[in-house]
Amino acid sequence: FESFIVKNYEGEQPYLTDISGFGWLTSSISKNAKAPDRLIRLFEYLYSDEGQMDMAFGGEELYTINDDGYVIHNDEVKAALEGDDDAKKKYYAFGFNMLADWLRIRSYYEPPMKDVDIATNDIIMKQDLKQYTFDGKLASFKQDPADERNDDMRELANRLALYWGRQLAQMIIAGSVEEARVIYDEAVAEMMNMGHADYVAYTNENFQRAKDALGADFAWPGNK
Repeated sequence: FESFIVKNYEGEQPYLTDISGFGWLTSSISKNAKAPDRLIRLFEYLYSDEGQMDMAFGGEELYTINDDGYVIHNDEVKAALEGDDDAKKKYYAFGFNMLADWLRIRSYYEPPMKDVDIATNDIIMKQDLKQYTFDGKLASFKQDPADERNDDMRELANRLALYWGRQLAQMIIAGSVEEARVIYDEAVAEMMNMGHADYVAYTNENFQRAKDALGADFAWPGNK
C-alpha cells in the first residue's frame, strides 16, 4: 500500500483529515414545530432498531437475513437497484442513511468479495490510511452559538465565496498572466472592501477557541 501513496515533489507524506467532526449531522425539532409530539414519536421510531433497519434496508418483506447474519435483498429489489432511476425510486426510500447509526447496522452488510471492493471498502481503506491522517476537528471548528455576529458572518462568507468564484473563473480564462494578475488584485481589493478582514478575524477567534478547547498548540500536523 505504501507504494501507492501520493506524495508531493519533496517526497513528503500526505496529511488526510478525519471526518469525525463535532456532531454536525444533528437532528433537532424546532421550537415552532406545529406537532412536536408527533415528531418526537417519529424520531423515536427512526432511532429504534426497527427504524434503523427500515432506513438501511427497507421493510422486512424486501429482504431476508441469512445464516451468517447478513441482509440479502430479494431478486426484485436487487434488479431494481441495478436498473434505471425510476426502478430505484420504488425501493430506494430505504438507504436514508443520514439518520442511520452505522455502528448498529454495518454488521448486516455482506463483507466485500471482489478485490476492487475490498480495496475500496471504507473500513479497510480507513485502516490502511490511518497512519497518514490527523485530527481535523480544528479545521471544522464550530462558532459560538451565542455570538450575535454569526448570521452576518455567514452571509458575508457566502457573498465572499460567490464573488471569489466568479473572479476565479475569469482568472482561469484570462488571456495572459498579466491579465490574470490584474483580475486577482482587483478581486482582493474588492473582497477587502466587502469585509474580508472582519471575516478572517471572526474565524480566527473561533479557531483559537477550538484550539484551547482541544488543548492543541498547532492544528497542522507539520507544525507539531
